[in-house]
Amino acid sequence: MILLLLSYLFGLKPQFYALSSLVIPGTGELLLKEKKGEYFIYSDIIFLSFYQTFNFLSKKENENAKIFACQYAKANPLQNEKYFNLLETYSSSEEYNKDVLREARDKFPEDPEKQKEYLKKNGYFDKDSWHWENDSLRMDYFKKRREARNKKMVSSFFLSGSILLRLGSFLNCLFLSKSKKISFEFNPSGFKVSYNF
Repeated sequence: MILLLLSYLFGLKPQFYALSSLVIPGTGELLLKEKKGEYFIYSDIIFLSFYQTFNFLSKKENENAKIFACQYAKANPLQNEKYFNLLETYSSSEEYNKDVLREARDKFPEDPEKQKEYLKKNGYFDKDSWHWENDSLRMDYFKKRREARNKKMVSSFFLSGSILLRLGSFLNCLFLSKSKKISFEFNPSGFKVSYNF
């Protein structure tokens, strides 16, 4: 795969070098014999490494939170994210089902059958029911889930940085290939556009 990609990149005509930077930032600059392309490549490696690390940690933290919920609230491990979100807010499925029943009464005030149907469809019963032993355990679970979300958010920042790096490298190559007078540089301190007279 990498060999195919490299052969494709090195087979490009100079006017298409900028496109290679959309795949691997910095390659366009290197093909144009600009050493600063290395900075884009190193930065991208760092961004993607941090993205992968925080993404992995987020998933691990989330799985640990679910195991915790199964252990201390008898939650169903096969349920979806919405279910595990509810475990952060409600001490038990019974408490949640009371809210669902209130909603059903508001939606269908004159129809008890529709109320039961709505409760059956939206409530959690039997193997899907849960009950936290105490609020302290529920708060511990909430903290674990919040930590997982925070790590996911950090990973998305690094992914955004990697995408911006590709765009920066692409624009830099466009400037370099059109005119050596204009350049777009990425430094550790930020981006810089320069014009040489």
